Amino acid sequence: MTLKSYTEIDNIRNDMHQARRLHVPKWQSIAEFISPYRYRNGQEERNQGQRKDQKILKNEAGLALRTFVSGMMNGATSRARPWWRFTTLDTKLRNMPEVKRYFNECEEVINSYFEVSNLYRVLPSSYKDIGLFSNSAFAMLPDPKTGFYFYPFAVGTYSIGTDHKGQVNSFSRDFTLSVRQVVHKYGKIDESGKLDLTEMDPYITRMWKESRYEETVVLNNTILPNDRPKQNPLYARDKLYQSYTYIRSTQGNLPPQSPVGFAQRMGSIDGVGTGPDSGVFLSIRGYDYFPVIAPRWEVMAEDDYGVDGPGDLALGYVKGLQEKEKYRLEALAKLVKPPMIGPAQLRRHQASILAGGITYFDDSDRGTFRPAFQVDPRLNELVNSQMEDEQKIGACFFRDLFLMLAQDKPTSHVTARQIEEMSAEKLQAIAPVLGQLDDDQNGPLIQNAYIMLNQLGKLPPPPKSLEGQAIQPEYISVLAQAAKSSMMNSAERALNFTVSAAEALGDPSLIQLMDGEELVRRYSDWVGLDPNLIKTKKEFEVVRQAAQQAAAQQQQMMQQQQQAATAKDLSQAKVGEGSMLDNVMGQQQ
Repeated sequence: MTLKSYTEIDNIRNDMHQARRLHVPKWQSIAEFISPYRYRNGQEERNQGQRKDQKILKNEAGLALRTFVSGMMNGATSRARPWWRFTTLDTKLRNMPEVKRYFNECEEVINSYFEVSNLYRVLPSSYKDIGLFSNSAFAMLPDPKTGFYFYPFAVGTYSIGTDHKGQVNSFSRDFTLSVRQVVHKYGKIDESGKLDLTEMDPYITRMWKESRYEETVVLNNTILPNDRPKQNPLYARDKLYQSYTYIRSTQGNLPPQSPVGFAQRMGSIDGVGTGPDSGVFLSIRGYDYFPVIAPRWEVMAEDDYGVDGPGDLALGYVKGLQEKEKYRLEALAKLVKPPMIGPAQLRRHQASILAGGITYFDDSDRGTFRPAFQVDPRLNELVNSQMEDEQKIGACFFRDLFLMLAQDKPTSHVTARQIEEMSAEKLQAIAPVLGQLDDDQNGPLIQNAYIMLNQLGKLPPPPKSLEGQAIQPEYISVLAQAAKSSMMNSAERALNFTVSAAEALGDPSLIQLMDGEELVRRYSDWVGLDPNLIKTKKEFEVVRQAAQQAAAQQQQMMQQQQQAATAKDLSQAKVGEGSMLDNVMGQQQ
């Protein structure tokens, strides 16, 4: 038996949440100065609609974040164009017709389910959290209609843990439900169609019987790898990952609890008793895959959480920009409404500084009603300093990269090819981050979808040639291709130089140095062309032989036509008039 007890799960939960607390102050500061609604300090902040942007006077970072999210969506996981495909490490196997056909069918099915699910509504939220806090998380859960659905988690409500390889394999979060929601979600219906609460927690049962349906209950869900999974498991206790859900506390009046919380009853999981405190769990589920996608920006060695994302780097500039904005607004206020001084007798009279207003006072002491001091705030220097901060904030969020050449204003003599190369060079600046996102987000997304749709019978059976072979995704998004642009440019320069050298040196054989077939295949792969549009080696060999035969036949026909024309000229020629026939006869003599 591999199920854990309540005490073990709650201890693991506490350890994971303790590790998260070290990051909380930084996340709170980023949220306060950039996007206050993105961070949530526990479930008690749900549905809080009051304004939280009191520390934001100039939200330049918020605008840069919007561009970052749009750029990541369009550049890494665009809905409008393919951004991944299946492949294997064996290049020969990859080009086999049955393998290409299987990969293409699987890609179409998975992409169609991505389309009908809420994936492309959750990904922008995930990219926003990555840009702000360097961390994000959302669940990928089975759905009978759409295959799977995605549920995002707010930063501050969950904790993650990693294995020895640095891959996220543990997850824990606290969340709140009402008694009514707990009963509807975790209650059972007996054979007669009535609600069965015999295995429900005693506190929930009592609240339900007392009609206190809206009492709030704090629950915890912890997902951990199974220590001893089994092949082809039928029960939750034997699957690769186990999900435990239990009640931690309530926000209403609660009877005294035992030292282990609500562990006051016994129960069974999968029909097998698992200990004196196993019945405390509202739910124990098993997964053949890790159901939480937790992308991170950059991960330091032996750390669980991502760091040094755009929000981390921009926070200092954002705080400085807010301070300078305070000074600028204060300076403008003093210019428009300067502090005034006047005679003491004005204390008993109404004074006006409005346009066209009049203030009456006795000028016997030669007093005047005037500004207290002259304000010279040097706004130009202050505005220039703010512009520097704004540029640095935009650089932290890669705004210039995602806007491409919008600020470069290329002149008319710049060709489209040069513009494309310049854009690729800019996009390469974010390429190092894509590896982490591929490992944490894109790879698990595709692998989980493959497992789940296979279990539903939505994917075709794999060919025998793929048995025992590892299938992995290859990324062909705009950002992924930008990382390969250097190889594409090198191949183009080498080909152009070879052609130029052959012409300049008068040696056409130099062109044969290049393997044209392999060059075209690799270039098509770098640009992400659908492999079904490229013929296999066997298919191309047949086409090449046919082309060579056609060329040979054409040459033979031309030779025959030339011989026939020559024979005709000879037959029509007259002797003694210097014709071709005279020349032939002269040579024979």
